[in-house]
Amino acid sequence: DCADQGTVASSNELASLRHALGEHADAEPVLRAMLARVWPDCDELYVSLEQAAELPRRQATHKANTTEEESRTAHPRLRAVDLSVIVTCFNDGAYLAEAVTSALATCAGRHELIVVDDGSDDEHTRDELERLRASGIQVIVRPFPSGGPGVPRNAGIEASRGRYLLTLDADDRLHPSWAQLGIAALNADSRLGVVYGDAMYFGAWKGRWSMGHFDLARLLERNFIAACAVMRREVWEESGGYDPRISAIMWEDWDLWLSAAERGWAFRYVPEMLFDYRIRRNSMVHDASRVRQRAAVRDCVQAKHPLLFEQGFAPALRAWHEWARSSSPPPR
Repeated sequence: DCADQGTVASSNELASLRHALGEHADAEPVLRAMLARVWPDCDELYVSLEQAAELPRRQATHKANTTEEESRTAHPRLRAVDLSVIVTCFNDGAYLAEAVTSALATCAGRHELIVVDDGSDDEHTRDELERLRASGIQVIVRPFPSGGPGVPRNAGIEASRGRYLLTLDADDRLHPSWAQLGIAALNADSRLGVVYGDAMYFGAWKGRWSMGHFDLARLLERNFIAACAVMRREVWEESGGYDPRISAIMWEDWDLWLSAAERGWAFRYVPEMLFDYRIRRNSMVHDASRVRQRAAVRDCVQAKHPLLFEQGFAPALRAWHEWARSSSPPPR
């Protein structure tokens, strides 16, 4: 909202960001410069909050810049955290600062932030990534682009330590309350695997993306749940991660949600706007050019989930998911 309307951010949002910056004490000048670029009107308020807060700081101990190979051979779960936010980027340097700033405001407490560069060859993007490395944020560098978001998401998740996961594209923005809402819901119900909510379109097109309550029959027809959802790590692990074959075209998150549903994980819809989804003019043209690929992707997804699409298990699973949303006795 600050970037779009030129208004001053709420003190609660800035306080959350200030707390997150306390986790990266040696990097604060870089992050403050980033904040000034995203929200130019907030710098004076930031200074006043800094003087009033006097929050404790801890020296960042994690390795700021790792290769994909190093991330796989490390031992990231020796000190688990509640939530890992994975930001994936390919030549999105013009928007990366906004995404990271929103994630830092969300990542106060026992959370971590990992940025994965998927082989960007844009100079401005590389400069932005270098600023993040200097700030103490972990950046994983993939040398070659994968052609889709699933592979870099997998790389970030493999290097992460969180019990819960939240993925964010580098041109989108998180709302400050999203992490807390998702974590609270998953903590309260062990049947839940995925928590999702609405988004606000911004950029070339504005409006609300209302996703609605979970319905397996509806999910079998099309994907209506955004990738920017909070999920248990087990959902990703049991599903084998994002399928790179599908990610290279589209709908890798649809495949993941179907995998979670057929394994009995429940879904929870939060009817609030929890993130901003950027619409770019070139992305709309790109989406239109991919319409003819959708039939092939659907065939691939259906072949991968025969229990749902071919062998008649969908009605029983649908009854299970309806029960998971209620307090009624479990189905037979």
